[in-house]
Amino acid sequence: MFVPDDLERVRAPIQKACAFQANGCVAWEPGEGAGFSAAFSAARSDGAVHVSIARTIRDDWQEVVVLKSGALIAVWRSNYDKGFCQNSMPWFSPDGTAAMVTTRWNAESAPFVSIGSPAQLFAVPPRPELFGPPDAALMPNGVAALSGNLLVLSENYGRFTVRDLTSGKTYRPEPDARYATLEHPTPANGVVYYWLWTARLSSIWRFRPPDGHRSLLSANGYSFDGLAIDRHTIAYSRSSGPKSVNEFENIELWVSPLDDADPDRLEPRKLADLPAGYLPRLSVGEGYVAAWLGVDDVRLYPLAGGRARRLPHVAGLGWLGGRHGLMLLDRAVWVLGLVPTGTNRVTTLARFELESLPFE
Repeated sequence: MFVPDDLERVRAPIQKACAFQANGCVAWEPGEGAGFSAAFSAARSDGAVHVSIARTIRDDWQEVVVLKSGALIAVWRSNYDKGFCQNSMPWFSPDGTAAMVTTRWNAESAPFVSIGSPAQLFAVPPRPELFGPPDAALMPNGVAALSGNLLVLSENYGRFTVRDLTSGKTYRPEPDARYATLEHPTPANGVVYYWLWTARLSSIWRFRPPDGHRSLLSANGYSFDGLAIDRHTIAYSRSSGPKSVNEFENIELWVSPLDDADPDRLEPRKLADLPAGYLPRLSVGEGYVAAWLGVDDVRLYPLAGGRARRLPHVAGLGWLGGRHGLMLLDRAVWVLGLVPTGTNRVTTLARFELESLPFE
């Protein structure tokens, strides 16, 4: 892993006005010959929005960059295939602290995770959280989530690992239910909410280190999917009439406030009917739920009710969705754009002011 001696010599992502929307939009491009990864992270802290994203550059090297109010403040470069370590982007918690996962080519199941502000991670990383030994079952995919004293590492093959940073104990949750994968593990209010996916009718659960697992959302004949969470709200889809894997005749968008005192207490309510078809990818924040229905169909539903907004249709550019492809932050939608043909190369990170977006 390498860091530059002089940040001014690193070419930052190119910031420009959006060619596809005159007002309320700014975009970043990775630079000539580069492409963004299909995920990013962002948070507001110290009076500014911090964004971290990875880009591929020449000879298959990966460069992770952090922008503060659009200015470059940190860079890491690595290439896992050349016998080095591979570091993830810093994954931000809601308060702006970040967790960065480093995977070693000769000990893939023993990553270490550095936690701190982007400036700390770049200058003098704190002593990392160590996982392992090398023959442990953990197989990290480089995605981390952090909230309070809980650090969550997502894994390949649909599992996740939890570290209680206060006690130092590590858990690899195994619910007492049949499942195919455990998706979207998200820590909040002292628990980890997750989506127990079965390839047919799924449910939403939580894991808490002191007392284990509990199913929160399940019902005969319904599938509960597409989990998204911010500090205050949980959003999900409720579907019926399965046609194929992740395809349903009826799909509804539901939400519930989160209770700080009791993370198991939910008050679900239906927010909208969604088109029949495949499950949406969801994001939640700033009083909206964003539902990705396709690269040219992203809708934003206000939690307070009323008319939905949508992302603009742009010729030759499609939008990503879900919690790592679209974020609602600082009264804006932050979203990755890709060329939806051929290699699906991610070419754009766009920021739309919410009030600038057209109504559905």
